[in-house]
Amino acid sequence: MVPPALSTQEVRVIGYHFPPFVNQSGTGFTHALIKTLNDSQDEYHFSFHLTSPARRYQDLSSGRGDVIFFEMPEWGWTEKDIQIEPTREILTGGEVYVALNKPGRNQSYFDDITSKRIAAFLSYHYGFAGFDPDRRGLEKNFDIYLTTKHTTNIRIMLAGRVDVTVVTEAFLHKYLTENPELKSRIMVSDKRDQTYSLKAFTRKGSPVTVEWLERFLNKIKKSGRLQALATEHDIEKILTY
Repeated sequence: MVPPALSTQEVRVIGYHFPPFVNQSGTGFTHALIKTLNDSQDEYHFSFHLTSPARRYQDLSSGRGDVIFFEMPEWGWTEKDIQIEPTREILTGGEVYVALNKPGRNQSYFDDITSKRIAAFLSYHYGFAGFDPDRRGLEKNFDIYLTTKHTTNIRIMLAGRVDVTVVTEAFLHKYLTENPELKSRIMVSDKRDQTYSLKAFTRKGSPVTVEWLERFLNKIKKSGRLQALATEHDIEKILTY
């Protein structure tokens, strides 16, 4: 009889810094979901491999990755014609604009984002830019400052170095929960830069199929574990699976 560890297939999950799903500290909802996957079955062993937003397409298409969680086809996958299979929607949500809360400033401040100095995350896809993440194009067409940390973008906005930044609602909720003293200092847009429909993708030829992932998600949804994981990461309100 072959020991379970030797008969288990390896599934490589790729991910990039995208809080609260993948945090720079090596934690997040994706990591928790992978742990649950490994603790709940012995057919596959899921391992996490950090990539970058720009590199994720090549990693998945080349086989260096098998699965990526919490993506949208509109984020470059369709135009690159990469053969992927998506699950049904797991999470919703979106991104909002954030600016300093100043006397006399109201929601009309967000009417023309493109005329403002913007802080954004490098290689992310934004609605105001037509979902084009190309750095050269962004810097040519917008007054934009690109970083690799949402917290940096908020800090430079608070310091007045930029007019507005764009962050995920889930990240902003958690950030303000941890920093309640900042709530009165910022103004959040009522309108979204974009609305999410986040799914998991498998590459063609992946050891694990979309059907298998959905069966597993159905199982942990029925047991209450999926809701519990979302609650632990403060994203239960955007869980749609």
